[in-house]
Amino acid sequence: MTYNNYFDEDIEAALKLFLSYIHPADWENRKEKIRSQIDIPINNPTSLDLDSQKMIPISIAVERIDWYLYLMDTLLYDFNSYEPYQGARIAPIFKKLGENIEKLKPLKGFESRVKKLLKKNKKEADAVLFEFLTALMYLNDGYSVKFVAEGEEKTPDLEVSKDGKSWLVECKRLSQNSDYSVHERNQWLKLLAPVTPFLQAGNLSLSITFHVELHTLSDNYLAVNLMPLLMTAVNRPVTENNSIWSVNIKKLHLDKANKFIKEFDVKLSSPIIKKLLNLNPEAIGLTIGMKTKTRYYKGTENIHFINQIKNAWAIDRYCDAAEAIHAKSRNVWRQINDAINQMPFGAQAIIHVGIETYDGPEVELRRLEKITEKLANLETKGKDVQFIYCHFFQTYTLPNVIWTADETVAKFPRNDLKILPLQNDFMIIPQEMRLKNTTHWERPFPE
Repeated sequence: MTYNNYFDEDIEAALKLFLSYIHPADWENRKEKIRSQIDIPINNPTSLDLDSQKMIPISIAVERIDWYLYLMDTLLYDFNSYEPYQGARIAPIFKKLGENIEKLKPLKGFESRVKKLLKKNKKEADAVLFEFLTALMYLNDGYSVKFVAEGEEKTPDLEVSKDGKSWLVECKRLSQNSDYSVHERNQWLKLLAPVTPFLQAGNLSLSITFHVELHTLSDNYLAVNLMPLLMTAVNRPVTENNSIWSVNIKKLHLDKANKFIKEFDVKLSSPIIKKLLNLNPEAIGLTIGMKTKTRYYKGTENIHFINQIKNAWAIDRYCDAAEAIHAKSRNVWRQINDAINQMPFGAQAIIHVGIETYDGPEVELRRLEKITEKLANLETKGKDVQFIYCHFFQTYTLPNVIWTADETVAKFPRNDLKILPLQNDFMIIPQEMRLKNTTHWERPFPE
């Protein structure tokens, strides 16, 4: 038995639009290149790093747009091969594009943007898809929209008009991961390496919050200070709190998980593994490691299902040091400054910035504070920037939900302008789902 394919006509409409510009043989070659790099070892320790929801896996060395198209292709037509955590980032975008595909296709400059994305700007998928979402937002608010032709010098992305008024619109997309987050994760892997074998052998779950920046710790810090706690946790739960960290360690009981696995197909990367192992669904930096027996079905040899979990370990790690939170809560000043530079003098302008919110409530609250402080005293260099919008997105994959999305919009009128140009300023989720007096990262995690 294998999973039934998921189907969504809107996602399919968007996928077919992009694939209509790629020769079928070329698309098969692109897919095969991706498949050849996905190699899950049989009956060897495997690791499901849920931080990967925020990034293309290191092992998939392909262009970003090809990876996104592959995710949607497998979601619709080969669900057993689908990668749920990364697919959840892209499915809401394709859903929105597909719902409105007939509105997008006639837009001046849209086709050339698509062709350039698929041939020359393959690495710029996030930025270009954000442009498309921005164009749709204005279309659905009653505007006339066209993409501004790209020249030798950088220009705004869109020109929009309504009720006799026109604006130039620039779209900026904040990259998924800050340099600080990448360096922190690399340091974490160094710290973790000496204790990983014991975690696995002991079937232990470790929840650890560092109160200092990880780069201030020696590479053998966990080996020296955590190992005694792990040895104790084999027999009973352990908790320790001090100025360096807060640690909770407990045994993972695999009987329930293995009982479920005997009755149902569970892929190595299935979101249900978190639930089967009774792990915190809100964990920000969660890594699950398992030593398993696996099986596959004829025709799907590269897709492995779990026969038995022999050993498992899990780590939920976070750093609440003020310096770390400040560093991760990147401001969007560089993106806004670049947008201002691209605007011509004398034109009314609007800037939209897209941001993903995977670093936790403390980081996102601090980011919004920094953006608000900066924009209150923003120098626009003589350019008539009238409005700045920051669009915050987060997506999830849950045991019983293929994907779901959250969205928050922060609006910053310039020069005391009170009448906002957009009545409907949500890009992905319906406007009526707007949260009042809060942000999506402050509310309970979806179930």
